Amino acid sequence: MQRILVAIDGSDCSRRAAAAGADLASRLGAQVAFVYAVPPPPVMGETAMVDLVALEEAHADYAKKLLAEVAAASARPGLAIATRILHGPAPEAINDAAREGAADLIVVGSRGRNALTRAILGSVAHALVQTSKKPVLVVH
Repeated sequence: MQRILVAIDGSDCSRRAAAAGADLASRLGAQVAFVYAVPPPPVMGETAMVDLVALEEAHADYAKKLLAEVAAASARPGLAIATRILHGPAPEAINDAAREGAADLIVVGSRGRNALTRAILGSVAHALVQTSKKPVLVVH
């Protein structure tokens, strides 16, 4: 295993996934890449009072800060760390990044939602397990 991709979103469970991914990469001598997916802006009518460009820029700024924080917290001697902001729905963007970067493993956190909550809100971890061509390690 040479490359591990860790998807983060700022939640406690994604921070645990980041730590687990960095630990595993360090033990295996692999590279770790932390990624954050900025979702597409919501579809709104012409009368919407929201500046979608500013909203997306704010989200990207948050992603940069979060990725830098997670990378700094995950630093270990000899561990190669990369960060990347993705754009689009998280499951698709993460799968695309894993293919493009030839990741050997995807690590993602899960809040452990029940089936009803997952059906209503969705779950990135669940979607990745269902759709990824790469192995997915889910950290609770």
